[in-house]
Amino acid sequence: MGNQLEYGDYYKFIASAGIALIVGAVAIPWLFLREPFDLAVEASKIGLLTPDAQNIIHARQHLVAVIIGRLQIVSAVMASLGTVLTVIGLCFWYSRQSVRDRSETFRPRN
Repeated sequence: MGNQLEYGDYYKFIASAGIALIVGAVAIPWLFLREPFDLAVEASKIGLLTPDAQNIIHARQHLVAVIIGRLQIVSAVMASLGTVLTVIGLCFWYSRQSVRDRSETFRPRN
């Protein structure tokens, strides 16, 4: 017989990627919501800045508003995909590992 591919490590990777997505779904909103992103700058202080600095702050505030508006959807998708990948990876990994364990346990001795 030829060499067979070992999928155990592949399924471990799939499960690990799923766990990473779930952690990211929690960590990314936490990181965004704890950072002020110049949102607390008073309008009077912005008016004292150069026009270029004002434009940069306004662009940054607009970008943060857009990202935070979509953050809930992105986190939900990441958590869902992470859950699916984790379940798939663990199920296939478990089934392959149990077959491997049985074959190693009941291997006849020479």
